Amino acid sequence: MAENAAGLFKRVKEYMISEWKLLARCVGSASPDRSSAAVLFLVMFATSVTCTSSRYLMESQPGRFPNYVVPWLIIGYELLAAVCVGLIWRYAHNRPPDEDTSLQPWHRFLRRNIKLFGIVPFFFAIFVFDVFRVIANLSCIDAWLACSSNSIRVEHITDLLYPVARTVYLCVELLFCVKFNAADFFQNTLVLAGLAIIQV
Repeated sequence: MAENAAGLFKRVKEYMISEWKLLARCVGSASPDRSSAAVLFLVMFATSVTCTSSRYLMESQPGRFPNYVVPWLIIGYELLAAVCVGLIWRYAHNRPPDEDTSLQPWHRFLRRNIKLFGIVPFFFAIFVFDVFRVIANLSCIDAWLACSSNSIRVEHITDLLYPVARTVYLCVELLFCVKFNAADFFQNTLVLAGLAIIQV
């Protein structure tokens, strides 16, 4: 029994050493572009998780965690992501995809854009939902103005701005997807950092 345990520990140790060497080799070969994008993604992701978890952890405390903090963080991220998409659109270098010239033009169009058919109805449904949400929130504006609490007013303003920011972001993202569908981007810091921000 002791020999089996010693053999197991030896195999685990050898496996861990080989994995650490592989990890060190990967970290050593990582480009500064990828490293900075990964760090940016991790910092923004950690901020999101911290704000989201703080909201739920502090509900049991006597002081109420404001309900508008997390939506404002999401609004900020969506606007930052829209700016990044715009910068990538303007400054990133790309090359058009290789197309099969033996196909008819409409066939090439369908083949190139088939992936977009799934996201267009999704974006349209979100837009319709957000329009209904804004209409519903505007119908309660008299109650908001009558409220004397500044915190409640900020929550209602956030409820109005959140669907607008999301609609703007999704429209920019959809236009970007249509414009650069099947295009290959040359990898640089702008593209990697912008994609890291968009992923958060």
